[in-house]
Amino acid sequence: MKKIVIALSVTLLLLVGCSGGSVKTQPSITLPYEITNEESAELKDEGLEYYTDYQVLENVTVRDLTADENEEFLKKMEGNTLNTLNSEYSAIEFDFGRTERINRIKRTIYTFDEETSKFIYDDQILNANFYQLATKESTLLDRFNKDKNKEVSYGEIIDDFKIVTLIEKKFIKKGLQFKTTINDEVVYIDIE
Repeated sequence: MKKIVIALSVTLLLLVGCSGGSVKTQPSITLPYEITNEESAELKDEGLEYYTDYQVLENVTVRDLTADENEEFLKKMEGNTLNTLNSEYSAIEFDFGRTERINRIKRTIYTFDEETSKFIYDDQILNANFYQLATKESTLLDRFNKDKNKEVSYGEIIDDFKIVTLIEKKFIKKGLQFKTTINDEVVYIDIE
């Protein structure tokens, strides 16, 4: 009987020890993730070439910061130097590819909501401050407005849209997730 109790105790300790090392994660979205693909019937009826609000999160990449990103983030972060940014931080690049934004639909995102966007690991928030940069070289979509008697913008196209965020290198490991809100829905994105 004593042998059975010892064997069960050892087995229980092994099970507890193994389960204690796992990282808790939330169900993550699958990439590519369609954010919006919504048509404007009115613009379509007018015969305009672009009438769809369209955006897909195609890929998420961990990489080094570029020199330009270093400069831009340094302007936003107090008490840091370029050396600190280079040595202690990595860029997390959210690649959306081609984005078509129709002003009246407004479902595409240009920045992550800074109130709800957090990096998390094992259900713990990692960053107190959230920093982001967006690339936004766009082509405006214009149409003639009869009331104003001139061309007005009704949307824009961005051929290679990305949002770059910062995270300390020490946090980059398997189980790292990004929590944010997209179109009023809380989503989790696996980073590593």
